[in-house]
Amino acid sequence: MEQAYMTIDGLSRIEALELIDELPDGQAQLVEPDEDELSTEYGDVVAVAVVIAVSIVAISAMATWLASRGKNVELETEVTLPCGGGKFKLRFGSESPAERVLDELRDRGVDVPPG
Repeated sequence: MEQAYMTIDGLSRIEALELIDELPDGQAQLVEPDEDELSTEYGDVVAVAVVIAVSIVAISAMATWLASRGKNVELETEVTLPCGGGKFKLRFGSESPAERVLDELRDRGVDVPPG
C-alpha cells in the first residue's frame, strides 16, 4: 500500500533543512525550484518545499520543530492521499498537539503508520 505524504512549501532553505533534520532518515525530501523559476534579483529569498511521508513519528517531529519556532507559528500543508485518493489542506500550528493532527488525518481517512 502506498503512503500519504505532506508537502510544505514556502520555507527558506535553512528552515527546510532544520525540519528535515528533525525527521527520521528517508522520511523527507527537499524540493528546490527549477533554475528557470529562480528570481534572485534584489535579494529575493528562494523558497523551497519539503515532502514528508505521513507517519506518527513524522507528525511528532513536525510538532517539535514547530514548537521550537516560537508561539503562534503556523504552516499549511497539502496532504496527498495514495492511489489518486485526492488532496486536502491541513493547518499545523506550534501549539497544535500531535494527537490533534493525527486525529484529523485519521478522520479524513489517512492511514497513519507508526514510522
